Amino acid sequence: MSQLKTTDLRSVTKFDGTYFHVWKHQMKLILKVENLFQVVNGTLVKPSTPLATAGGQVVHTLATGMGSKAKWDAKDALAFTIITTNSL
Repeated sequence: MSQLKTTDLRSVTKFDGTYFHVWKHQMKLILKVENLFQVVNGTLVKPSTPLATAGGQVVHTLATGMGSKAKWDAKDALAFTIITTNSL
């Protein structure tokens, strides 16, 4: 994940209830650059806890390709921060 700087968001049109299509496009581009868009649009789901264990071995979990809840939570928090700090 790249290190997003607050100055990067200064050029983004702040959402004030008008020109939603412009703001949406800018947010989508930033989220894609930061590898966060899949979290926002729901294609990368939050990892779940194991559904079953047998003798200490995980029998079944949801496959997400993410690695851990902590990583997903960090991406979700960053995406939320980017979106909300650029809105009214």
